[in-house]
Amino acid sequence: MRCLLIETDRTSREALEKVLSEHGDCDTVADGRTAIHMFKKAYDDGAPYEVVLLNVELSPMNGYEMLREIRSVEGQLGLELADGVHAVMMADAYGPASVKLAKKLGCETCLAEPITPDKVVGALTQCGVIAGAGA
Repeated sequence: MRCLLIETDRTSREALEKVLSEHGDCDTVADGRTAIHMFKKAYDDGAPYEVVLLNVELSPMNGYEMLREIRSVEGQLGLELADGVHAVMMADAYGPASVKLAKKLGCETCLAEPITPDKVVGALTQCGVIAGAGA
């Protein structure tokens, strides 16, 4: 599994990186602009990410804008939504409108805080990028 983690909080980023690294290669970044650059470069290098985990509270663009930009990059590359990167969004809490918007943008899973290792592994399993427990 090749993963891009976009998280502004250093402590959370380090904790999530530790969990994600147990299941594959994980690159981390704290802001959306750098993430878009890394995302494009991964495709240019022939090693695209399989999954992106991103926080809704990003800067200078929020997580929804970030995911919209990722989908735009994929569209420019000729990829359909079904062939694009798996997306997992993280936030303090999700209301119905937030989940609806995330799903519309092709987010497969929304994780509400606290983000635990079990929640992360469950999301990766749901996306199909790692095998579930006992598989």
